[in-house]
Amino acid sequence: MASKRITSRTKVYMTRIGVRDWLVATASQKAALKAWDVHRNLFSTGEARETNDSEHIALAMKTPGIPVPVPGRVLVPEERQKTSNVVRLATARPTPVVQKAKSRDTSKLDAAQEELRAFERDAVRERAEIEKRKRLIQTELEAFDAAAERKRILLAKRIKREHDALSD
Repeated sequence: MASKRITSRTKVYMTRIGVRDWLVATASQKAALKAWDVHRNLFSTGEARETNDSEHIALAMKTPGIPVPVPGRVLVPEERQKTSNVVRLATARPTPVVQKAKSRDTSKLDAAQEELRAFERDAVRERAEIEKRKRLIQTELEAFDAAAERKRILLAKRIKREHDALSD
């Protein structure tokens, strides 16, 4: 799993996987590719890039090292060539022109995309709740450790007093 530490070197990277744009906050391009589970260098082909958009940075920094989808419209393949936020290198091959398919029923595709959006919203919410519970448990554990240490010190002092009383 990718590192979850936020450092001064942490950057936010963006790419398109399937019909969605994805963000990840990591310290390097290599770590971003690993988080996206991609085995080829998307940065060298211009398919991935660093983003400086404040909304993207805020979203990705909530879960460093974990890819998050960019909220917004999901592009269907026909629209993908018309609109792209991926910066292409000048030497990249031109994208072939795809003819529009005949009008088809997209209700199943729309339903699947909506289900994915709902799942992603729920997953982010559930993860935040788990992280909150984790912080609460950590705080409770620290309080327990402090109380146990105080009790140990008191008992050690009592033993010393009783030992000194026996020695007199």
